[in-house]
Amino acid sequence: MAEGSVWADPEKSRQAVQEIKELKRWVDPYHAVRKRIDDARALLELAEGESDEEHARLVAEMLKGRSLEQEAEGIAAQLEALELQNMLRGSDDTRDALLTIHSGAGGTESQDWAEMLMRMYTRWAERHGFKVEVLDLLQGEEAGIKSAEIQISGQYAYGLLKAEKGVHRLVRISPYDSNARRHTSFASIEALARAIDARDPYTYGHSARVARLSSEIAEEMGLPPDQLIALSRASLLHDIGKIGVEDRVLRKPGPLNPRETAAMREHPVIGYEMLKGLHFLESSLEGVRHHHEHWDGGGYPDGVKGEDIPLAVRILTVADALDALTSDRPYRTAMSFLDAVHRIEAGAGNQFDPAVIRALRSRSAAIAALLLVMGKPRAVPLDVVKEPAV
Repeated sequence: MAEGSVWADPEKSRQAVQEIKELKRWVDPYHAVRKRIDDARALLELAEGESDEEHARLVAEMLKGRSLEQEAEGIAAQLEALELQNMLRGSDDTRDALLTIHSGAGGTESQDWAEMLMRMYTRWAERHGFKVEVLDLLQGEEAGIKSAEIQISGQYAYGLLKAEKGVHRLVRISPYDSNARRHTSFASIEALARAIDARDPYTYGHSARVARLSSEIAEEMGLPPDQLIALSRASLLHDIGKIGVEDRVLRKPGPLNPRETAAMREHPVIGYEMLKGLHFLESSLEGVRHHHEHWDGGGYPDGVKGEDIPLAVRILTVADALDALTSDRPYRTAMSFLDAVHRIEAGAGNQFDPAVIRALRSRSAAIAALLLVMGKPRAVPLDVVKEPAV
């Protein structure tokens, strides 16, 4: 390998491989359909002047039993797929999608409609070969759901779902109305591109795990449904500002120097500025901006302290730390759940709100079980799941 070659630099070689894959994603389908068209044209030229019987024999032989009409339909389907691919050329269209469903006003009627939409999108995704994972689910009191956060993973998931944003309406004779009256139900759909964790393999899945951990602690502390929804969104988006941090800083396999640390500490403000124009995320913006603030005012970017930091954000801060401590990093292995909780407890009154830590302790068995489900068996011995050991 020549000195200075792109392949001598792991980061440049990764980018080169990614660019090659992106080009092949366009070139290979084009060549495939072009070859198929050329073969069909050659077949037609070969069959000119032949009898109908001989023509049918040649077609059957070269197309392996398919008719020319079937071959034309196949070519048309490939061309349509290329046209769709050409439409999905946005910078985030190839990414996984985070789909959020919220029931509107109307109680059980709207909650039932929200659950119907969740089933519809889940079945659509599964039929198209996408992987579906429910990240958060808030059940209705009688039927249906109040809200759901779903991750749909696969190529073009976001590109195909981004147009689903908005309010969806259902008019029907209500099965919940004893007088069989017609009801109109509403549910809102939000689709976000999963761009947050994609650039750093060591933190992939971090945002979704933080959302689930935050939800557990928040339920223990009795947050109302509207704040639970805002917290879930903030958790999923809290690190989105890292999109604006250079790869050499974000992927550095070791401690950051002072200049790199300053660059990394810009990500809460970058994320806030990226999202502040989106009305439906307004209640979640504080979580994006302030998730690195400390109880004693020693955090960043604004030095907010104590109860001036919203409770939902204080919860997010603890959940963020818990997932980070129980995850592997290039420069250290994951802590056990018990060690991570003890580390967080050591920051009570300084970095973390003591009340949130008490809620974490009270919910420790459920949170330990959740960490197991999220793929962290090394961090959680089975006896911790059986007994609240912290």
